[in-house]
Amino acid sequence: MPKRPLSLREWLDTSGVRPAYLAERVGVSVATVYRWRAGARVVQLAHAVALVEVSRGLVSLSTLERAA
Repeated sequence: MPKRPLSLREWLDTSGVRPAYLAERVGVSVATVYRWRAGARVVQLAHAVALVEVSRGLVSLSTLERAA
């Protein structure tokens, strides 16, 4: 496990998880995942919790909050 939580961008770039898979698991469009990754859209709390779960804690609520 990394020493610090990863940003969503870092996790997507290093995990091999595809944005389409993440979108399906979280319940949003692929375009929304790309907007989150770019920092162009704020992740709503329910989706942020789902992202933490899907990433098995590698992405944290604090990194998602800082990206906002």
